[in-house]
Amino acid sequence: MEMMKVETIAKEIIKRSSTTPNDLRTLQLSIYDHILPPVYTVAFLFYTKDELISPEHSSNKLKASLSETLTKFYPLAGRINGVTIDCNDEGAIFVDARVNSCPLSDVLRSPDFKAIQQLLPLDVIENPYEAANTWPMLLVKATYFSCGGMAIGICISHKIADAASISTFIRSWAALARGEGKSVSGPEFAAANFYPPANPFFKLPVDEHANKISRITKRFVFNDLK
Repeated sequence: MEMMKVETIAKEIIKRSSTTPNDLRTLQLSIYDHILPPVYTVAFLFYTKDELISPEHSSNKLKASLSETLTKFYPLAGRINGVTIDCNDEGAIFVDARVNSCPLSDVLRSPDFKAIQQLLPLDVIENPYEAANTWPMLLVKATYFSCGGMAIGICISHKIADAASISTFIRSWAALARGEGKSVSGPEFAAANFYPPANPFFKLPVDEHANKISRITKRFVFNDLK
């Protein structure tokens, strides 16, 4: 596979399509949220050229529908402030990027872990794994391939989202992008109602061997079963 090189075209802040009400401005984190590591939950979405009109059309539709989605998922437009999320409507980061002559099919046929990481929007942050503790809650990167395909990389703070949560967010965003807004209802952010609220003085002991643990990544491919 030809070496993939991703070039950032533009970066902007996507605001909510409406202002967060005053009674929802502060979201209390639970103790469970608080002790989670400051990392991002990530997801990749891939689209062939047959599903797209043009990079400009895709970018505009993604940004407009993301603005609507942030109204439903209002904490994602805020920032972490200690043991709470300040739902201040600062917005999410949206990055447009493009790839050289490497086609999307090559990336999917023989994915390289380091190459795939370029499809995430973390390159716009100086130190993403420190930043995940404070800023921002949501980052999105739309990467357009010369073959006409597109990849979307999504990062959501693990303090508020796990794999199931990011799946819910993606389904809602997709529905709004299709113009199915009436079918989308915002989730209830109520973890602190079921778990004790976070205490700023509570900290887990640091594991000095955590970074020395060996990790293995596996990929499972399911052929079209028709």
